Amino acid sequence: MSEDLDEEGDSAYACAEPLADPEEFEDLTDEVSKDSVVGMATQQPAGIGYISVYWDIENCAVPHGVSAYDIVKKVRNDFYPGHREVEFSVACDIGQMKKEVVDELNDAQVTVVHVSSDKKNSADEKLRVKLRRFSDAYKLLGSKIVLITGDIDFASEVHEMRYHHLIHVALIHNDQARKSLVECANESIRYSSFVQSLKPKAKVKTVPPQAKAKAAITGAPDQPTSEGGRKDSSVKRVPDLKGETKQTISDIPVQAGKGDCGSRNQRSPAS
Repeated sequence: MSEDLDEEGDSAYACAEPLADPEEFEDLTDEVSKDSVVGMATQQPAGIGYISVYWDIENCAVPHGVSAYDIVKKVRNDFYPGHREVEFSVACDIGQMKKEVVDELNDAQVTVVHVSSDKKNSADEKLRVKLRRFSDAYKLLGSKIVLITGDIDFASEVHEMRYHHLIHVALIHNDQARKSLVECANESIRYSSFVQSLKPKAKVKTVPPQAKAKAAITGAPDQPTSEGGRKDSSVKRVPDLKGETKQTISDIPVQAGKGDCGSRNQRSPAS
């Protein structure tokens, strides 16, 4: 019996194929890294570049009567074709901004970065850091930057992005921007001209409380007047069953004032 098992065991081992030499395996490490899920997720379609917008809203403020939402929409419509948005950031002190403007920026899906105004140029420094990060991550890829500011402090970053990293820079600047900043960008547009075509926001008419009260009194039905031409709140009109209107006296007595019928009733017949 044991001999049969040994023979079967020997035959089983004899049929098994020998292990392959490790040197015969093909090294596919590089191929796996190229086709990994992360690599496939970050691949950019052909002909599509990256774009980011950075708005120094304290330097180029939202004009009176213009919606911040419409400004953001115009930026995207004018500069985004052929590009994929990375971020749209606005740096400001939220406490110093109008709540209406902040709400409009949030509705436009813009990242509002709060920077305290106690520190000088803190908003500029925050945007400059973002510019450098974008430049390092998306250089030489046909990327684009839209910078909305007129501050000369951004000149070095604009020069670096355009000439060293080959990033297309579109500058939307105020009227006070210096020539050394304006000429660094690939294209420059005056902020006043850019927002000129935007329609002003529709004004919401608000009725003051005094006007509302006056309108309510004016629209009330006519009240009968008491002697002396004054309106008597105790006299009111009550419709009867036939639809006719009769005057009735309420249970609330009318207090007599000076010079009215009450004072005349107290006079002697001789007078």
